[in-house]
Amino acid sequence: MDEIIEKILKMLDHQNCSSRYLLDKLKIEKNELDEILAYMKKNKLIYFNSNNKISKVLDSQIIGRIDSDSKGRKFIRDKKAKYFIEVDNLHTALKNDLVVCDVYNQDFANVLGIIERKNKRLVCEVVRKHNKLAIAPFNVGCELSLMPG
Repeated sequence: MDEIIEKILKMLDHQNCSSRYLLDKLKIEKNELDEILAYMKKNKLIYFNSNNKISKVLDSQIIGRIDSDSKGRKFIRDKKAKYFIEVDNLHTALKNDLVVCDVYNQDFANVLGIIERKNKRLVCEVVRKHNKLAIAPFNVGCELSLMPG
């Protein structure tokens, strides 16, 4: 397993990959690859980005759970600082999700991928806001756009 993990990490040094691409290159069974990817994700070596491609977690990125302050602003914290995440940069991540982020402007972060959803199921309502449809999860104070723009 360690040998295959090393091969996958080397491939991800050059580009993000799909599971199908890894299956073709590694010549292993799908269930074996799924097991390896689950292990790598659990150990914070990889994440699935918004295009559902597998990406390697880089040293420059931070990993943590999304939290919110008393004003409802979302943030992620690491050992050094607290980084706020603007609504447009959540990319469907919700409070308490374990995420991978890039830091910008020293105080802000952009969610690149979700490592683990805290809540597997959410109860939501569909609302119209500013002439756009959005879903509003009942257990968190955020909205997700259903329509582009």
